[in-house]
Amino acid sequence: MKAEDRKDCLFIHCPKFSNWYAPFGEFMSILYMPMGLMGLADVARNAGYSSEVVHLGVEWIVTNQKGGEPFEIVEYVRKHRPMLVALPLFWHYQIWDTIEVAKQIKAAVPETFILLGGYTASIFPDEIFDNFDAIDGIVQGHGEEPLRKLLAALRDGRDPEQMAQVPNLAWRCGGQAIYNEARWVATDADVDQFRTSDLSLLRNRDVYIEISGFPLVWMKHAPHAMNRRVASRTSLFPLFVGRGCSVSCSWCGGGKGGHRKFNFSNHVLWQRPEKVVETIREALSFGYDGMYVCFDPKPKEDYFPRLFRLLQEEDLSPHFYFECWSLPTEEFVAEFAKAFPGDKGTIALSPESGSAKVRRRNKGFKYSDEELFDAMDMLERYQVNFDLFFSVGMPFETEHDVPLTRDMIAKARDLYAYLRWVLVMPMQMEPGSPMFNRPDKFGITTDRRSLMDFYDAHSRMDSDPYTCLGYASPNFFDDGSGADQKVFEQRIKALRCKYFCLLESNEPQYNSLRGRSKCKVLESMWKVRSIGNDKRAEPVVMPAAPAQDPQPRYSRVRGSLRRLRRQ
Repeated sequence: MKAEDRKDCLFIHCPKFSNWYAPFGEFMSILYMPMGLMGLADVARNAGYSSEVVHLGVEWIVTNQKGGEPFEIVEYVRKHRPMLVALPLFWHYQIWDTIEVAKQIKAAVPETFILLGGYTASIFPDEIFDNFDAIDGIVQGHGEEPLRKLLAALRDGRDPEQMAQVPNLAWRCGGQAIYNEARWVATDADVDQFRTSDLSLLRNRDVYIEISGFPLVWMKHAPHAMNRRVASRTSLFPLFVGRGCSVSCSWCGGGKGGHRKFNFSNHVLWQRPEKVVETIREALSFGYDGMYVCFDPKPKEDYFPRLFRLLQEEDLSPHFYFECWSLPTEEFVAEFAKAFPGDKGTIALSPESGSAKVRRRNKGFKYSDEELFDAMDMLERYQVNFDLFFSVGMPFETEHDVPLTRDMIAKARDLYAYLRWVLVMPMQMEPGSPMFNRPDKFGITTDRRSLMDFYDAHSRMDSDPYTCLGYASPNFFDDGSGADQKVFEQRIKALRCKYFCLLESNEPQYNSLRGRSKCKVLESMWKVRSIGNDKRAEPVVMPAAPAQDPQPRYSRVRGSLRRLRRQ
């Protein structure tokens, strides 16, 4: 093998390749890579190892929709023979695809050390080792120092004593799972050195940049141009600002308790604003138009106003999308308006429910209806665009709370000219969340208690983020039908479609008839478009989902898709 062909470390991001939802047909989700992935590739490179990031969703798009050369990950690994293949398992949605890719690589290139990392992998190390022989190691928690030491140990021949010194590592040795006692947790100084914006390490980075926007899905039977028309015109770079959280929300696995248990630290870490500005500048140089921030663990502090002032001093004004976990302060809004004037900036607020009672019992950052409307008044005064995110079917919510959400949305539509978009999305059960840890405490039931429950669920096309919740709330409906999980999921879907139509979310009044009509037309179109695509090239050889899996809600659609593929 030529030296230039060798890659010491190959990072592979796997989306969830196959979902089905009527407005989109078959689509890919989990297209955004975890922010830490590019940073870890940079860590490996800086430690003296050749590294590359491959995004299998991007490779699918290049192969199938942009006329690129066929790409197959197993052959790519065979060609480059990396000593380490690292697959992030951050979001539970990607678990089946990630494990299947790992199995194929291990079968073809058994000498390669296959490593998992990320939040979901950190939660379930025992089950991963028990069920999947393809996985050689798992890094739990923060990964920078563990990666450096693991690469050194692999380079030196996997000496057991050296392997045992790698912090945060669980690994196989002689058929046994070994859990190293050494722990490593990043500090502010470590976070300050973390570089996530060197896109030169990513294969086909131009396509990844192109698809980095809303919505976070890619329709597989739509031509590339149609996907681009549906997506936002702004490519949004996921901006790394820090790690950690100061509260715990009922549905979120990444709250304070989760970080303490799975990342071995409950401290919030920040990157210096000056370093963030460097990241923004580098991301823009690669072709991004805007920044996307979903990190707001201490909303009362002045970190972000300082960052916004620094951007003004540096004469940098990219598009900026910021998700507030609580409500913004006036200083925050004032500096945001100056840094990103007009349509340059958007702030997202997430009340979750029109019921203050439901909000109070689920959100870590609590606020009243009055405080919410005061915040929206302030955004209107400063002429800042904003979005609203709600949910439906949450713990402690009942069907009688739904009209409160409808009324709140209608009132906001009437009052605020700068309200752009309203989205109502049900929650999915997340591993490590308070709901997952104590379903009884939240008055819910769930069929997802283990890694294999998530693995089996996500082997199916119907486990999409819009309809498959993974839990039931027996007290939601007056007739008690919410006790059955499938019935609960179906009725929540019907309720959402009736009152909070995804296709009509920007209308002042929800027109369920028009929304249903659009859905039917789109669903028929996707069925027709899927015909004849059964021989399209796949970038990864994905085995068929288990034949014994439960019948999905879209059984007729899924059955027809499978028959088409077999023909």
